[in-house]
Amino acid sequence: MTLVTNLDTANVPEPTGKYTVSLASFLRPNNATIYTALDVISDAVTGAALEFPNCGRSGAIRGVSMSNRLESDTITPRLWVFDSEPTNFADNAPLALVTADLPKIVGHFDFVEADKLLIGTLINYYIGTRAKAAGELVKGPVPFATPTGSLYGLLQTVTGYTPIALTSWVIRLGVEHD
Repeated sequence: MTLVTNLDTANVPEPTGKYTVSLASFLRPNNATIYTALDVISDAVTGAALEFPNCGRSGAIRGVSMSNRLESDTITPRLWVFDSEPTNFADNAPLALVTADLPKIVGHFDFVEADKLLIGTLINYYIGTRAKAAGELVKGPVPFATPTGSLYGLLQTVTGYTPIALTSWVIRLGVEHD
């Protein structure tokens, strides 16, 4: 599959200590095609996975945050994190992973309206949460082991939404290395 072109390549973190912040960012396509519930949000029609570089070979995700610019609609994004690059997805189409992708799943994080802050004109900031059942949050780190030192992600809309063309998205993983 193709990886999303990270807008922050000049700012790639280096895992020099026990903790690292890894960024993945992208620009949505120049269209306003409506997303339905459970569609993938990406930078290309063919679909592209996010890459979180320099996460180390193993450790734990301690926190996730996300910001986007220009989104004015109510949106509930979900970030799926994988230890290897996933397959079988496309922008603005339902997420339909293949069986071979299931063992790659590290976990998922939801970005809900209750945890959204407006930090500027049409600029949103979210803190990611994990839930094992409706309203029941999971606390603690999410362990991972990856053969490449990178983690991969797919952004999905849980509720669907009407996007604004050329929206930029920035997702941060707070990682603790083993």
